[in-house]
Amino acid sequence: MEQKKPIGYSDTPFIPGSPYRVHDGSRPQPPVVTPGTE
Repeated sequence: MEQKKPIGYSDTPFIPGSPYRVHDGSRPQPPVVTPGTE
């Protein structure tokens, strides 16, 4: 089985006030919202 390449970068600056970096692949993703469901 082929391993997937990680998405994002680990050599970018940190986001101020956050432990994550710009374009960090390990940063949590927001939930997906489907328009018009509420």
